[in-house]
Amino acid sequence: MFIAFPDDKIPAKATLIYDVELLEIDLGHRPTNFFGEIDTDGDNQLSQDEVFVVIFVDFCTCNKLITR
Repeated sequence: MFIAFPDDKIPAKATLIYDVELLEIDLGHRPTNFFGEIDTDGDNQLSQDEVFVVIFVDFCTCNKLITR
């Protein structure tokens, strides 16, 4: 509904009603499951070997000894 006002101005203290339609919901970036990436054997526990591999690879990558 559209109501024309004199001089195309909305009067002070007028109540404005908007009709809004939601078009899309974006969930954004999903966080990475680092635990799942480290737990390579899928037993829901981190062994010393699994943790060592992650630390070693990150160390070597940061020091440009290897590339991923």
